[in-house]
Amino acid sequence: MRKAIVKIIAFLAVFFVSLITISFVMNQGNTDMTAEMGKATLPSMAVVENGTEINQMYGYTAPMETAGLRESITTVDSTRQVDAVVHLYGQELLGISYELRSIDGSRLIEKTELTGTKDGDSLHISFRLKDLMEEGEEYSLIFVAGLEDGREARYYTRVIQADYGLEEKLETRVGALSGGQRQVLALLMATMTPIDFLILDEHTAALDPRTAEIVMELTDRIVREKKMTTIMVTHNLRYALEYGDRLLMMHQGKAVLDKEGEEKKRLKVEEIMGIFNRISVECGN
Repeated sequence: MRKAIVKIIAFLAVFFVSLITISFVMNQGNTDMTAEMGKATLPSMAVVENGTEINQMYGYTAPMETAGLRESITTVDSTRQVDAVVHLYGQELLGISYELRSIDGSRLIEKTELTGTKDGDSLHISFRLKDLMEEGEEYSLIFVAGLEDGREARYYTRVIQADYGLEEKLETRVGALSGGQRQVLALLMATMTPIDFLILDEHTAALDPRTAEIVMELTDRIVREKKMTTIMVTHNLRYALEYGDRLLMMHQGKAVLDKEGEEKKRLKVEEIMGIFNRISVECGN
């Protein structure tokens, strides 16, 4: 028994000595590859809504193609008020202005110099966009900051004038939003990144009539502006006629009506209702 204990102790001693030796050999010549990150070379910006920073923006020192910059979208109400903050990181700005352009950047709508209030290492700015925006249409909002070294830094966000009641809900859980607000939020989130195909499955079915109209108008604008192929499933016959370029009525997996272009435009709700009623009678409903 005593010999067995001595053997176990000797084995453990040899094991630990070997482990230390191997570790020492393996780490010979290794250097610490970590390094501290340098200080920010450009200020950063953010939109401020009800005291909360949203839509963080990082600077570009050369003009960018605005159509491809889809990181954020800022909504403004009928006052078109915009509040923002610039985090300076120890730098001073020679000046700051903004440009409002069409979403592809080709058309300059407004260009205005800004002033701000310094607070420590931040600059707070507040302004109102001029009454030159079409409600529900997206634009490109570009901030241009003059830097100490003579360069200019540009900060990009998309902006849309639309009063969906979401600006005051930044701290609200999605489950606590109204049905219309959830649908607007889902639609905006689904189309923020470039997509070619959108499927909408009864996305206004549970909404009151006024909210359904708002969501449909927003849907139509987004689909047309982004030129997305979209399939909308709906039992609302008026929406089926008013929106889209092609209408298909399905029954048991087959198309019983397929109209597009001028044929679709000439259709009446009564005609579609007649087909619907005929199918219902045949099915015993």
